[in-house]
Amino acid sequence: MGYKIAISKAGYNVLTETDPNNLIFSSDYNTLKYDIAGTLSFNMGGSGSKYYDYTAEVLHNLGYIPFFWAEGKMGTAEYQVLPNGNHGYDNMEIYADSTKIYCYAQIFLTSTMTFIFNYKIFKNNLGL
Repeated sequence: MGYKIAISKAGYNVLTETDPNNLIFSSDYNTLKYDIAGTLSFNMGGSGSKYYDYTAEVLHNLGYIPFFWAEGKMGTAEYQVLPNGNHGYDNMEIYADSTKIYCYAQIFLTSTMTFIFNYKIFKNNLGL
């Protein structure tokens, strides 16, 4: 007999429930396991009106393109879930390869602005 960990929703018997829609958690199913989490913050801009772009990198060295989650914000704007957030001509993106994730920002500025990227890189190899 195998053992498992399960948590049922209120009103369901965890010992007899077989419908996964009535369970909050079951060790019968895989879960995402995050490997690396962090925040990248950088300033862009300067004097004069022009486009600026910047790419920040996070090393993960997993050997495959990982599943990841990220949100980003420009200056005082609200956070946006990435991989792509646009504010008109301004752009924020995040993408990955087998060794790094890349946080990219492009914006037309007349002064400086702070960009913040929050990210989680998951260890699961989803075969992406």
